[in-house]
Amino acid sequence: SKTLLIPMGFEKVDLMEPLPHMLDQAKKEVPAEKAGEFMLASMQEAKLAENTYDVILIQWAAIYLTDDDFVKFLKNCFAALRPGGIVFFKENCTGENTTDLLVDNDDSSLTRSDAHYKIIFEKAGVKLLKEEYQKSWPKDLFPVKMYALGGK
Repeated sequence: SKTLLIPMGFEKVDLMEPLPHMLDQAKKEVPAEKAGEFMLASMQEAKLAENTYDVILIQWAAIYLTDDDFVKFLKNCFAALRPGGIVFFKENCTGENTTDLLVDNDDSSLTRSDAHYKIIFEKAGVKLLKEEYQKSWPKDLFPVKMYALGGK
């Protein structure tokens, strides 16, 4: 938020985080004049107010959601958007052409493929507007893909 949303000129930035210490850190880093609501909640339990946001950014968080919970959260996000609003989503991907999941039992995460994310977007009833892999990324790490999503 500090290095993306705030420099883009958004009037206010709300943040949602399930870990109190992370939310406390965000409160220190977001300038007071840009600070909106700080929500202590997980994506599974979040209740976003309808017709509230122009942009919602989700990054490096969906790996901790089941497919069903992620679909539910995306639907919640799109209900919270104003007309013409967009969800930007950024996450590691296992590759292009598989729907397999890579399960990490150490941190209980699920790394999905690009194809798997597109199935989730379809189930959530959202439209893929643009997609791109992050450039300048280490070759020994999973690729990172960014998606712009809109309502259908």
